[in-house]
Formats: sequence, C-alpha cells, structure tokens
Amino acid sequence: MKIYKITKAAMIKFCELRICDISDWINEKLYLNSFKEVHNLPICYYTNNTNNPHDFPLAEGNVVSKKFYKIIASNNKNIKAFESKIYYNGKNKKQYLEKNKSLEIWDNYYTIIFPEYDLLNYEKSDFETDTSFVTGKEFVSHIEKLVIDKEKLQKNTSDHFFILQEKKLYLLCTETAKQAIEEAGLIGIAFEEVQVE
Repeated sequence: MKIYKITKAAMIKFCELRICDISDWINEKLYLNSFKEVHNLPICYYTNNTNNPHDFPLAEGNVVSKKFYKIIASNNKNIKAFESKIYYNGKNKKQYLEKNKSLEIWDNYYTIIFPEYDLLNYEKSDFETDTSFVTGKEFVSHIEKLVIDKEKLQKNTSDHFFILQEKKLYLLCTETAKQAIEEAGLIGIAFEEVQVE
C-alpha cells in the first residue's frame, strides 16, 4: 500500500492563514488536530496578505476547500468537520466576527479533525524527541526520515485520510485519496511518497 504526505505545492504562495484573535476558537488546539469544545461557527480565519488560499492552505488547523472536503468525506468514515470562512487581509481582525456583509471573503472552507493512527516505524525512521514542559512526557519533535510501519498500517487504518499520531502536523493519505484529489483538479496540493516497511 502506498502512503503519501500531503503538502503545499511548491509554486503556491503562502497565504499566512490565522484564526481571528477574538474568536472563541483561538485557544483550541486545532493545529494539533484536537479541540475541547465546539464554539460559535463558522470558525473565522484571516490572511495577512492577498495570496489565494486555494484548496489546502497551510493554517493553524487542517483547513480545506469545499471541493477538498467532499473528497475527504466520501473517503473517510471518521472525521469531524466545522464550517469555516477565510477573510482577506488581517489588519482589521475585530471586524471579521461582526456580521458585516461588505467584508470580502475568499470562500467558505471546512476545518477538519482527522482520525489519528500510531504508525511510525521507530527502528527505520530518523527522528528527534523532546520532553513536554506540561506533561513531562517524551514526544517526537522532528522527523528527518519518515517510515511507516507496514504491520501497524494494515491493522489500524480504515480511512484514506489520516494524521500521524506521533507528529500531528502530518496529514497522510492513500493512493486512492491521491488519485481522487488529482482527478478533481484541486489546486495548491503536492504529495510526498512515504516509505512503508
């Protein structure tokens, strides 16, 4: 089985996406693929520039376009999706949560919480660890060479899109999901094949 890490396409300019400072979601750990409670929706994001977010903007959480969301939802049983909006230019952040129809938005998006799988092949991967100041537990802080454990993959995954539990910033997908993205012509997405051993 082939597995791919989903990344931002090299030629796409970064849109500097952030959750609005006055949003109730600002303290949630969406960047770690988790949250404590559901707040007012939609989740409001802003950009500090005018670069187009496209279908997969790098953000504080896994934010995807409506088109990308449809592909994810049709290939996954286990996701949570929250309606989101991305506004142009973050200089007037307080306005973003007000119901001012004249404010321009790029589009409606979704913030996704993906299933997480413990898949790291600890023997064959090259990674660094650190100790959390909060919990005192060791965690994977950086992965130089990512290798997925083949046995764990066969036992644990039932979805085509998922997060690597050991490094929650990594969104991974199967060959089926990659093909669906390519056939749909999504913009701003690139793939890095991950070793499976």
